[in-house]
Amino acid sequence: MMFSIIVPVYNSQESLSMCINSVLDQSFQDWELILVNDGSTDNSETIIEQFLQKDNRICAIHKENEGQLVARRKGIELARGEFLLFLDSDDYWHPDCLSVLDGVIKKDEPDVIMFPAQRIGATRNAQDIICKLSEKPEWIDKSVFYSELISGVNLNSLCLKAWRRSLFAGDDTDYSRFAKVCWGEDRIQLLYPVTRAKSI
Repeated sequence: MMFSIIVPVYNSQESLSMCINSVLDQSFQDWELILVNDGSTDNSETIIEQFLQKDNRICAIHKENEGQLVARRKGIELARGEFLLFLDSDDYWHPDCLSVLDGVIKKDEPDVIMFPAQRIGATRNAQDIICKLSEKPEWIDKSVFYSELISGVNLNSLCLKAWRRSLFAGDDTDYSRFAKVCWGEDRIQLLYPVTRAKSI
């Protein structure tokens, strides 16, 4: 299996179906979707159960609320794909997202692939791009990546990267102290896999 997609879910009933459907609608189909219900109190669990009946590539964990970081860690434990992707429950993908990533993996065999996203909404500029990168694919030196992580916010999103799953192996960091942290939790989880990555 090429991709394991991990979606932490907390009270996401308004956007969750759109998020999941954007995975189901991918032109590339070799994936599993891991939904981690982080103690939702709205209709999210019902929506998850409905999707579980539609596609056997979808699995779910229902747990007490501990925050996005811990939810993602639970998803990593279950993942079986060669690459990990993190998708937030209020986000969605272009239908060719996984196909493009698969092409890069087959051509260049990187450990990490970074890609941009676009903010879309009534209060957002249609050209508002997150994680602005080069127009053409290029290798990024790890020292440049580290510098940006420390001094900026442009590359901090865990969700705008595809990660070779083996980069997370052996991480015995005690993340429990960061339970329910809701700002900067991406950066906390970036450090271990980025340190081990040889090519970005």
